[in-house]
Amino acid sequence: MRSQKAQAKAARVNFDWTELRDVVAKVEEELGEMKEEIASLALASPTSGGQDRARIEDEVGEHALRSR
Repeated sequence: MRSQKAQAKAARVNFDWTELRDVVAKVEEELGEMKEEIASLALASPTSGGQDRARIEDEVGEHALRSR
């Protein structure tokens, strides 16, 4: 019952896939974005670290949600 509710919510926001390869592709896309943000942090100036950290946290959060 609980998983059916979660699935219905996901489908309402186009977060629902029928093929496993589509799920893997989305996870890989999000992982790539997270890696890009982490790499940009390495290049960031010390004064913008907080803003960059927030962007990375956003990407990590998205990845965690999509991996559930």
